[in-house]
Amino acid sequence: MRWLSTGLVVGMASFAFAEVGEVAFNPAADNRTPPEYRLEPHKFEYRLEPASDLPIAGVSVFRLTFPSPVECPYPENNTVHAEYYRPKGDGPFPGVIVL
Repeated sequence: MRWLSTGLVVGMASFAFAEVGEVAFNPAADNRTPPEYRLEPHKFEYRLEPASDLPIAGVSVFRLTFPSPVECPYPENNTVHAEYYRPKGDGPFPGVIVL
């Protein structure tokens, strides 16, 4: 029973530190994206939850989720799931996006 109560506290702690925000997407004015891939300007919410800490690498790992701009008939595919690696300390830091 002690393990269960510890798990509940840890689960509640990670929930308490989740960050929720809103992003406004506005395509560039000189949009060279092919028409079939263009998105209209829109706003969407994101959720960022702590996942783990990598002290030797000097980064914190977060789970990032946000709604997909393309809806399909399968609800599980309408949410984008990603991992965000945030360096610790003062920046600036280089960034990498992997698709």
